[in-house]
Amino acid sequence: MNHPRRAFTLIELLLAITVTAILAATVYASLMVATRTRTKAIETVGKDRSLHLALDLVRRDLVAVPPPTGTLAGAFLGEDDNRFDLVSFTTANAFMPPDGKLSDLVNVSIGLADDPNNDRAFMLVRGITTNLLSATTTEPQTQVLTRGVTGFDVVYSDGSDWLDDWDSTQHDNTLPLAVQITLYHRTDDDRSVPGQEQATSLIVMLPSGQRGDSIFSGVNR
Repeated sequence: MNHPRRAFTLIELLLAITVTAILAATVYASLMVATRTRTKAIETVGKDRSLHLALDLVRRDLVAVPPPTGTLAGAFLGEDDNRFDLVSFTTANAFMPPDGKLSDLVNVSIGLADDPNNDRAFMLVRGITTNLLSATTTEPQTQVLTRGVTGFDVVYSDGSDWLDDWDSTQHDNTLPLAVQITLYHRTDDDRSVPGQEQATSLIVMLPSGQRGDSIFSGVNR
């Protein structure tokens, strides 16, 4: 004798749909959290890499600064402006301009500039002038080193103290013994949010810098 097959009741169907929807929502939420975490990690690594590459380029520029004397070697100038500092100098750090001609000596200036794509943070830029014998003033080529910067502070060691600025013409045409660079930056590029700023510092010894009687390790700031 054949018995009729029992179908699902409406309540059972609704219960199954509800359980399926809950499981799907849970899986979706987990995937979204994992995706956001991965994206944030990639962004953080990318910004950290950009920051350290920028500092490494500045370090190489400073290490290759010759004594500020002679025809092509200009003055070493460090201007203090409350975390918007500017430093300019001549360096032998090799630079290949767009025309493909390698420059032995270039004038370099490093400081902050407004970011046209982000009104909440600045760019650290490097201005390069390759023709040091030009009879006319030439516009420097601009290179963006890193973005999301909120402050650029530079101090200079004379062998006994840290100074906020430096003018080699006022220091017997000598270079500082060392330069300390501090970059202030935010991981979220939002300088309006308090408590999010981070600082990364680098001390660079200048091989052509002046030599005082003091030992550098004893310099206090």
